[in-house]
Formats: sequence, C-alpha cells, structure tokens
Amino acid sequence: MKTLYIFLFAIATVFTVYGQNPVPNPSFENWGTLPTGWESSMDVTQEAGAHTGSKAVRGEKTSGTYPNLSAGATQNQGFSISQRYDNLSLYYKFHQIDSEVLFITVTIRDQNQAVIGTGTNIVNATATAYTLLNTPIYYVGSGAAASCLINITTNRLNGNPIPPTGSYFIIDDVSLTGGTTGINDGQPLSMSVGPNPATTNLTVKLDDATERARIKLTDLLGRPVKEVETPERINNINVSDLPEGIYILSLTQNGQVSTRRIRVIR
Repeated sequence: MKTLYIFLFAIATVFTVYGQNPVPNPSFENWGTLPTGWESSMDVTQEAGAHTGSKAVRGEKTSGTYPNLSAGATQNQGFSISQRYDNLSLYYKFHQIDSEVLFITVTIRDQNQAVIGTGTNIVNATATAYTLLNTPIYYVGSGAAASCLINITTNRLNGNPIPPTGSYFIIDDVSLTGGTTGINDGQPLSMSVGPNPATTNLTVKLDDATERARIKLTDLLGRPVKEVETPERINNINVSDLPEGIYILSLTQNGQVSTRRIRVIR
C-alpha cells in the first residue's frame, strides 16, 4: 500500500509540474478595467462569445497608434515561469479590413533578464470562427527560463504601420505547452551576422562549421526565402532580390536552433 501511495504521489507531482499553465488569466474570465494579469494601450472589452467559459477578450483599433494586448508587460519583466516551454497556443478570431495582420510574439528570459527564447506568428486573413494558432518557441543557449512576455498586436507590415480603425481581434484560451524543467546540456550555437540592416549581401559567420548545419532565411509568415544546406564558416547570402522588410535567420545544427531578426532595407 505504501508503494501505491508513493506511485500516486509521483504521478500527481509530475502532473502538477507539467500540466500547469503559467499564463495569467488564460481564459479571460477575471476582469477589472482590463483582464486580470494583462495590459493594453487600446480599447479592450469583454467578449461574451467565448471559445470556452463565459468570456474572451476583444481588442479593437478605435484610436491611438499600435493596438496591443500583453501579459507580463509591467516594466517588461514578464510573468514567472519555471521551465522552458515549446509552444504558445491560443484561439483567435480576426477581422481584417485592409492589409493589417495579427502579430503574436512570445519572449522567454532567464533570471538575469537575458532573452533566451522567442516565437513569432502572423495571421494575415480574416477568421470569423475561433481558430487554433500555435507559435513554436526557439531557444538560444542553455540558460534556465525564468519569465515570459506575450504580446498580441495588429499592424501593417509595409507602408503606414498603423492599422485601420475598426480592425479587431478576439482571443481566448492562451497557454504555454511542452518543454522541460531542465537546462539544455548542448553547447549554444554561435554565429555572427551582419550587416544588419542589410541592403545587398548578408554575411553569416559560424564558429563551428564542422558539423552538418542549415541556414534558413524566412519572412514573417514563415515562408523560406533563402537556404544554405551545408554552410561554410563564412557564408554570403544575397538579399538584393528580397523586398524590404523584416526576416528571421535561423541556424540549425545538431538539433539546436539559433535565430536572429534581420532587416532588409533599400
């Protein structure tokens, strides 16, 4: 019987550690002026048509500049977490008027406030029904995760970045999933990238090019635009044919991924 109790306690402990969602007020059931645990610079209201429960959050552009909704934004510190999570998931609706997009970012920091993980996702089409959106989180280095910042906003990627009045999103059931409490034992990937911003060529220098690796440049919709399958120590990537904008450069080697945000200008 004692063995059974120990076994059940172990299961309960694992379920508590790995089953707990650390996102504050993830289903937006608790409100003051704003949803508890969240901050916003835009008009945010309760939405009765929730994905689950009785409430969701609706953010609409009515005035000001960049509408946004953030969890953990107080002094940019983030809310506390105790493990590396692999994914940010949420359910959304999005009313697109012009060319604006729904932009979701997640930032993971260590106890020294150094960024060790990021994830970015973009929705560029109207969704009238609740739709699941998963945003993978990519890590750099081996530091332990201590805090998380989630930001949800709408803006235009080209031209005037301010979204049109009347554009809105509805969000519900936000969660961090997957991951482990341990620290990655692998050596962090090291690369230097420049110039940034880039106009014609981007140089990527690798500290270790002896192992099979891959360099990929993607746009903010996740579409690959450049790829080097077996890079050398010094790699020159032609970006003169790319439209002006923001891109994500990723280096994958031995199952680890390191990313940089690159800006191409004209």
